[in-house]
Amino acid sequence: MTNNELSAFALVVVLAIASVMVSVPYGQSSNEPQPSASPVKLSTVIETSTSTNCLSPELANGAQIRVLGAYEGGIETQLSIEGNSHQVGRIKLHAGVSGGPVILVLSAYDPVIWDFSEFPVDRVRGVLATGYHDQAVAGLPANIPLRINSHDTPNAQCGDYSYAYQGGSDLDRLVGNIAVIFGREPDSFQGDYDPKSFNIDGQLITVKSDDNLGSSNDIRATKNIFADPIASKKTGLVQLINAGKIRPANANDVSALSRALTAASPSGKFAPIKLDSSVTHELYVILAPTTLPRGMYGGNLANFIIPAGVPMPIDPGSHNTYFRLADGSCMGTMCDR
Repeated sequence: MTNNELSAFALVVVLAIASVMVSVPYGQSSNEPQPSASPVKLSTVIETSTSTNCLSPELANGAQIRVLGAYEGGIETQLSIEGNSHQVGRIKLHAGVSGGPVILVLSAYDPVIWDFSEFPVDRVRGVLATGYHDQAVAGLPANIPLRINSHDTPNAQCGDYSYAYQGGSDLDRLVGNIAVIFGREPDSFQGDYDPKSFNIDGQLITVKSDDNLGSSNDIRATKNIFADPIASKKTGLVQLINAGKIRPANANDVSALSRALTAASPSGKFAPIKLDSSVTHELYVILAPTTLPRGMYGGNLANFIIPAGVPMPIDPGSHNTYFRLADGSCMGTMCDR
């Protein structure tokens, strides 16, 4: 193998591992790799965000403009984009081999890797990836024009960043921006909150969440991509439990937390602080120095007890809440409840 072939092969292996999702009940063993020390930088082709033009309107001559939208990628990965606290999802793209040429507009709120590894790329005239957070593509040959535009990394030549996964004002803005760039509105739109795959010639199709990137080439993005040491969301918590970094809280832990919060409260001498299910439902104890998973927002947030002598975990960005037993202090979304 040449050096380039070895690099591409190594990337495929890392991404295949990073895309595996394993559901393991708390307390049971897992075959997942244990958390390592630091993220691993992947081979990434950096696309400039200061190009002198957006995609040429001439690319759309005789081609269909197809728009795909998501809030987040439905295939979870163990990847992150440099400087971004949100986990990276993945969406696989499919189409018939015999169809006509297309311009693809790919839009999402969260960071997404749009996967062309099984797409007939000979049909693609150009790709615009747009969203609130940084977007990236995999498996798209370097000779196919690509522009990436986001709130995180603006490309002024492509107008305002925009994304939509359903009808409404967001889609109005996205369609309007496309019309400015290409001189006409798109020919079709497909959207879903967290799709695993799109087929531009038909309806949404189901793809297994552990399906790997196949023979993808290097990722094209505006920033470096990293393979994180732990998975995102609840899968990452399971890894940390198995690694002995955290454990689910028990009744004794809840009582100790209640006493610490009561002692720290100015009115604690009158009545103890009782913890409701919003705190105790997803409550863990930090046992050792650790970094927590990405993507712990909304329904994926958790609460953590920090015993005396244990350092605060590294939080890449979340809606989590942290309680220190030593002084009853609180930091996070649940502190005022």
